[in-house]
Amino acid sequence: MRKRSEIEIKFYAMTKMAGIQQTKPNKFTFDGKAYTVNVDVSSEVAASLGGKRRAFRLLRHGQMIEHVCSMPGNNHLFGTVAKSFDEISRQYSMLRSYYEAARVGGWKHTWMRWAA
Repeated sequence: MRKRSEIEIKFYAMTKMAGIQQTKPNKFTFDGKAYTVNVDVSSEVAASLGGKRRAFRLLRHGQMIEHVCSMPGNNHLFGTVAKSFDEISRQYSMLRSYYEAARVGGWKHTWMRWAA
């Protein structure tokens, strides 16, 4: 794995400043509550994000920020992460949908069923 960029370091620091703490690779805490964030990443997505470990970390953090900012009363938290989240989303465009959902204070939910 290549070294984290300055943008990534700032992104993770701003996430912590917003009160989101990563306690284990897929475990987070926010406002006294524990969260588990799971990610399934194809090899193509992992490659576009700079490797599997980086992909897991970036996508988990993006999902946590989206979730926290969409919770009632927490939309002000976006101001803390907005600049660094925008920068990381420009570097890794796969994160743009998480950024946009957090920006508007909403969340997306999509699912697909196999049609026989």
